[in-house]
Amino acid sequence: MTFTDIYTSIKPAYNDKKILNVENVSFFEAAKFMHAIHYHSNPDAFKDYFIPLSHSYSTRTKNMANYTVPRPRTNLGKCSIKYQGIIVWGKVPHKLQNLKKFTQFKSQLKEHIINTNTD
Repeated sequence: MTFTDIYTSIKPAYNDKKILNVENVSFFEAAKFMHAIHYHSNPDAFKDYFIPLSHSYSTRTKNMANYTVPRPRTNLGKCSIKYQGIIVWGKVPHKLQNLKKFTQFKSQLKEHIINTNTD
């Protein structure tokens, strides 16, 4: 408990306690899923779910993610892990993407999210 006024913003308390808010938890979970996809530690059911980029020339998409971004037909499709996972993975810094150990990736990603979302 922080014993602050009821009208005080909760964001500083989240940062002090190193707690992720709902949006950050969603980002964190999608990034963990994509790390498992990238390093082939997910079940075979997801094997063909994401298509790696096959060209070698530089594009905005190539700089954003290592996978082809699908074209969703509806707004609901934009909420799917197949679409959001690639978008989230593109926002994860490359130094974190290159961490092969899942435990290191998790802890450093959480630290990165907390440090970049201080208001």
